[in-house]
Amino acid sequence: MTSGPMQWRVVVVAAHGLGYAVEHGAHNTNDILRACRFYALIAGEAPPNGALSPPPPRPKGMHAATYARLTERLMCVQARVIGRLGARLAALQLGKQQP
Repeated sequence: MTSGPMQWRVVVVAAHGLGYAVEHGAHNTNDILRACRFYALIAGEAPPNGALSPPPPRPKGMHAATYARLTERLMCVQARVIGRLGARLAALQLGKQQP
């Protein structure tokens, strides 16, 4: 393997903890956007009630296996969002109880 400018760039980027802007987004925000994206892949439109909208019915012409796969991914991402929101609310409640 030869050393070149790209190889050194990767080493420098990793050593300094630099990366792309997408890699630095908040996990909750990324999951919310991912849930909206999965909903749009299934329904062909944005979710009406945000990222926690229930899965839409299977569109005509979509294979049942594709619908099942996308719905499963949507529900997994929604579960992560709900878990993080629950943890955030619990932390806020603990902060209010302390004097």
